[in-house]
Amino acid sequence: MEREDTARGRRVGVADLIRDWSEGLCFVTELSPAAIAHAIGVADPVLDGAGHGRIEPPPSGLTYALLVGGPVAHLDLGLERRVVDRATLDARFGRGHPLPRVDYDRPYVLAYEVSVAGAPARCSVFGRFDERPTTAIVEASGVTLRVDPGFDSATAGST
Repeated sequence: MEREDTARGRRVGVADLIRDWSEGLCFVTELSPAAIAHAIGVADPVLDGAGHGRIEPPPSGLTYALLVGGPVAHLDLGLERRVVDRATLDARFGRGHPLPRVDYDRPYVLAYEVSVAGAPARCSVFGRFDERPTTAIVEASGVTLRVDPGFDSATAGST
């Protein structure tokens, strides 16, 4: 699924959007839903009672986009079916590293890392899969982009 990126004049798929947003999150200095929204270039989120923000409506290809502030600030994305698979994530972020599965009924997770030279943070990207992502065509069901502030950006380079 693609959308028009009017700022760059090109078609952008959901995986490209996720990559762009992960790079934007590397520049977050305030861990709030509003700061996260600003860093990824979207309007102020709709806040719920818990202080979390939602992008309404979510961009095409996403079922939801939840912005969570605080010490573990992150952007949680639900993906429509047949939008992003393991091969697409690996192409945008490099080969994913499998994380231990928490419980038998929890998703399988592959971890990726994004950093931008000179940025005050980096972004950890976690692709969630309902099926074991042993092949390139396994669909992702969601992605979480976590802001990891306070690392040595002098050694960073986009990965």
